[in-house]
Order: sequence, then structure tokens, then C-alpha cells
Amino acid sequence: GWRELAEAKCVANMPREVADAIQQPQRSSLQRIARETGASLWDPREFFCSDDLCTTKRSKVDLYRDALHISPLASAMLASSLAEFLAEANG
Repeated sequence: GWRELAEAKCVANMPREVADAIQQPQRSSLQRIARETGASLWDPREFFCSDDLCTTKRSKVDLYRDALHISPLASAMLASSLAEFLAEANG
């Protein structure tokens, strides 16, 4: 909960191969939909994962607010990447 986050006890690390396996069904579906509709797909995974490890915290920055939502600071950190992707996608 919030107390664990405040005390920095809620850091989760997961091997990249495990995270990839867990996310594969959703990623495959999104990729198929993008292909079928001609949509571009932005993938921020590299922000959260190195080649070997995915983590919820980097350099004392909490990347997740809870199990399913990234933190406001992580959102702000990703903003320029998303803006660049959107600019490229719109030509």
C-alpha cells in the first residue's frame, strides 16, 4: 500500500523474459490490431526495462503508482518520447 511506497519497501524487479512472457498476449493483440487498422503503436517498454530486468523504481523514482498505473512523474518523464512518436506518426 501507500505506507510501503512511502517507506520504499514496494520495489518490484522482474526478469525481462518473465515480463515479456506475461505481456505477450496483450502485445500480440495490439500489434495485430495496429497492422489491421494501419495504426502506429507506441511502446514505452524500454523506459521500464533494461535488456535483463524490468523494475518499478529507477534512481529513487517510483515508476508505478500501483500495480496497474504508472506514476505521475513517470508519465512526465515519458511525455517527450510520446510527443516525438506522435510527431513522427503524423508526418
